[in-house]
Amino acid sequence: MKKIIIGFLIGVGVMFTTTIFASSEIEGVSAYLRQKLPISLDGKELKFEQPLLIYNGSTYMPLRELMQYTGKRVDWLGDRIDLKTMNIDIAQTLDGKYVMEGQQEVTHGRELDFSIQHQQDPANYVSTLNHSETLKKEEVSIPAGKATLLTIAYDNFTAVTQHMEDAKTDTIYWLYVTKPTLNDSTLVDTYILSGVVTGDMTRAKAEILEVAKTWTPPVN
Repeated sequence: MKKIIIGFLIGVGVMFTTTIFASSEIEGVSAYLRQKLPISLDGKELKFEQPLLIYNGSTYMPLRELMQYTGKRVDWLGDRIDLKTMNIDIAQTLDGKYVMEGQQEVTHGRELDFSIQHQQDPANYVSTLNHSETLKKEEVSIPAGKATLLTIAYDNFTAVTQHMEDAKTDTIYWLYVTKPTLNDSTLVDTYILSGVVTGDMTRAKAEILEVAKTWTPPVN
């Protein structure tokens, strides 16, 4: 099926204000769900976790997922929706799931549990996890620029010291880039795409490098 290229413009009410008030009335309608419809935004295929809704000749897409593609965060605040324009640090797994900085839960990949972190470090130094050991350090090239890939052995310190049943050493791939901190030459901003290995280590390494192709750390 021919792909639909969206040349997309958000309406004035969304484009120039950040808060949209939801209707106080809900009306039931007859609609259809479409599981698969190839859609691209600026040449990049969009993948939605939820099916698309077709009503009265129009196709409706999940708001939160759609806004993430355009660099906006969606907050549901009771009876209204708040869109926040920001440079979101985001990546996408091989299965089309989102990984975002600040999310509370990890995003499950095929061989890794993903998360994205941001920290500030002294210039020329990057601090790693407490109670961890760096097993390997590699320089790699990704679309976001030159990056460093660490293989880390990380002890669940609380579990180990309290002799809990889930005490174990995790293997973590830490892929990070650093940017000079604005207005402070003594610091750097470190952006980290992290993956806790849940499966095969070799496949996990290939997976994090593939996911890094979709990663968009902020540009200072």
